[in-house]
Amino acid sequence: MINRTEHKSFPDTIYEVIYDNKFGVQFSPAHSGSVKKDPTASSVRAAKLCLEGFSLSDSILFFFNSSIAAGSWITSNRTFTVTIGNHDFYS
Repeated sequence: MINRTEHKSFPDTIYEVIYDNKFGVQFSPAHSGSVKKDPTASSVRAAKLCLEGFSLSDSILFFFNSSIAAGSWITSNRTFTVTIGNHDFYS
């Protein structure tokens, strides 16, 4: 998400990126409202690491959890980078 704020194709703030719908729903939790639920401890740790500057790649702009998300646009149109847990990350 932070990589998106630094990319010319996306909004400049994390909030704007989360709720961006320029190309359709970007983050289903924002669309469904579940983004407002209390985060898990591991989610908080991951967010803090990112905010402190940790990144596996500056080119990662997309992620996809195929076990809960519908569609396959990302797998056909973006370059796979890495899998972490249930999420595949793409540039």
